[in-house]
Amino acid sequence: MSVRCSTLSPHKPTLTEENLPDQAGKVFLITGASGGIGKELVKILYLKNAKIWLAARSYSKTQAVINEIKAAHPTSTGEMIFLKLELDDLSTIKASAQEILSRETRLDVLWNNAGVMVPPQGSTTVQGHELQLGINNLGHQLFTQLLTPLLERTSKVAPRDSVRVIWVSVGITRRNLVVASGWRSVADGHKLASLHPFEILPSIHTTSIINLYSYFAKIRDIAVFTLIILTLISG
Repeated sequence: MSVRCSTLSPHKPTLTEENLPDQAGKVFLITGASGGIGKELVKILYLKNAKIWLAARSYSKTQAVINEIKAAHPTSTGEMIFLKLELDDLSTIKASAQEILSRETRLDVLWNNAGVMVPPQGSTTVQGHELQLGINNLGHQLFTQLLTPLLERTSKVAPRDSVRVIWVSVGITRRNLVVASGWRSVADGHKLASLHPFEILPSIHTTSIINLYSYFAKIRDIAVFTLIILTLISG
């Protein structure tokens, strides 16, 4: 079955919340955890007694999610912690990563789940990069690299290939679409803001995934996955 067909009509999953083993003792970090896929993932992991860092912009929205999940699963021995993360401002990301590095001795899985899609034309990050490029690629790239030392340390004591970086993407990355005009001549991402967001999206997601694989190629014990999910954008 082709990638496109299997994406639209996926096989029956072999691992669900019904047969997921106990996750006690493991630490997960999920960006964009205040809604959508991120929130649902937190539910599953908390039910299985994991410790989860919920990285998001809004404390109040994320705390409401934490309270809701705790109320639904009162017997869980897991833990949920809010982490302030603003991927549209590169100057703030080091502080967010440092909070994890200073408080955790391990990180088993990093889920790069947060993202934006087709924002109003001309939308930019604080540093002036096109918004999709800034959040979906640059912000996550920096965050991942800053957390790599902790991932590496965890991989030395965890089962092989159990320490993972998972990058949630969109199905458009698997299509053979023409690269946006001007993309190859743009060095810093600022001029991309003048293009239509739909022109930029395929190149951004594909580039971020390629860069991630290249970055972790030298680290044998960390597995990198792309996860393509058909869902509404929420949270």
